[in-house]
Amino acid sequence: MSGARVRVLQVVPKMQQGGLENFIMSLYRNVDRDQVQFDFLEHYSDDQFFDDEIRSLGGLIYRIPYMERKDRFFDYRNDLDRFFNEHREFSLVHGHMGTTALFYLQAAQKWGVANRIIHAHESSYIRSVRGYVRKALIQQSWRHATQLLACSGSAGEYYFGNRPFHIVRNAIDVQRFRFDMDTRIRIRQNLHIDEQALVLCHVGRFAAEKNHAYLIDVLEAVKKLVPSVVLVMIGEGETKADIQARVAQSHLEENVRFVGVSADPEWYYSASDVFLLPSLYEGLPLTGVEAQCNGLPSIFSETVPSDVFISQAAHYCSITGPASGWAEEIVKDWDRDLSNRASGLKAVQAAGFDVRETAKHMQDYYLRLASGDKATKAGGQ
Repeated sequence: MSGARVRVLQVVPKMQQGGLENFIMSLYRNVDRDQVQFDFLEHYSDDQFFDDEIRSLGGLIYRIPYMERKDRFFDYRNDLDRFFNEHREFSLVHGHMGTTALFYLQAAQKWGVANRIIHAHESSYIRSVRGYVRKALIQQSWRHATQLLACSGSAGEYYFGNRPFHIVRNAIDVQRFRFDMDTRIRIRQNLHIDEQALVLCHVGRFAAEKNHAYLIDVLEAVKKLVPSVVLVMIGEGETKADIQARVAQSHLEENVRFVGVSADPEWYYSASDVFLLPSLYEGLPLTGVEAQCNGLPSIFSETVPSDVFISQAAHYCSITGPASGWAEEIVKDWDRDLSNRASGLKAVQAAGFDVRETAKHMQDYYLRLASGDKATKAGGQ
């Protein structure tokens, strides 16, 4: 199959600006598209952040908008059946949706897709009725798969139990995320942040599992120690309005910058002093890799898999304790000497998170699967 184009169907919720989507796009930009081309099955009806770029790279986008109409479950199964019947060109499906994998991989199997990958990207769930339903579906996601991949050991165990799986690191474009002093100065000026201020950074979709409310508690605690603190929050999502109200109620408007979705998160890493991720759960957070590549001291909740610990400046802090504990760690980690920031890139490369290497491994993996080599393993382990 060498030299022939293989079309891989990437099954996703939607190609918004997020960790999973950034990882897929980093792979897509770095594979040899004369050999491997990505197409996308999205579960929303509208164009998303990356869709124009997908088309510019030669990818096709198909839509079954089940996530907009979850009460139409039987229509979803019929739509999947029709889709895979009509698209016999796919010999390889790479699924990134654990909750519906049982159904789309079953349809793919029915219509002869030989290689059916399910890729684990999360390692826990929110304790609620919806969370328990999601967990039950996720832990059946392997049933119609031929290959099991995971972003971390804990994510693989959550999805697949004791079944064997292969780890593919959430790799990044390391040159893009290196520290840049000129960018630091420019972004601070644009955000009206004093050059002597302590700048905290959080990148993530506004959703319950990202624990933004606790992050605001942390900001309040830090302000008691360093009045000139500013928290930069990059992202959009369903809980953003609630967090904005929380900021206003706490009279922290001057200490927060809501940036929204950004195509250039690396700018804000360079402008910041400490990266924070107090999530309730994660698979392996791409933002944590990006921040460390930028040389940022990084503090993670105890729920984040240890695989993300790349630099010596990264460590845990408990979200079950008072926010003052995080505040003390933040002030301790704040280093006004920026000369060490350049070391982050080398640390991330050495740990195997350079997307150029991962893309080459995944390209070879897809080609070997398409050629019929079922014993092949994914790269980036």
